[in-house]
Amino acid sequence: MNQLNQFMKRYPKIALYSMITIAAAVVIIVIAAHSSVAVNASPDHENQKYFTTVQVNSGDTLWDLSQEYITSEYASVDDYIKEVEKINHISKDEITAGCYLVVPYYAEKPVSE
Repeated sequence: MNQLNQFMKRYPKIALYSMITIAAAVVIIVIAAHSSVAVNASPDHENQKYFTTVQVNSGDTLWDLSQEYITSEYASVDDYIKEVEKINHISKDEITAGCYLVVPYYAEKPVSE
């Protein structure tokens, strides 16, 4: 403790700046820790994948249907269309008016406690 007092008397500006730097670092660490807790907290809702059946109308394309049902969980429209094709065992040119397709979509589902 004696050495600290001597240092503070000999270099008061350095001691002051050091204390301010330490205090600022502590504040930043506390804020970062609080923010990471908020980010890692579980949400009240989570997205759940659902499926529905839609009837194809005259002139509909898989692109048209994707625009209605796609959500942000899909990287692209092409990824969504590929999943619809896989679920229904079809290729893009196989849909006709009157047929039914199973399409996926995501919606919020309350998280059970």
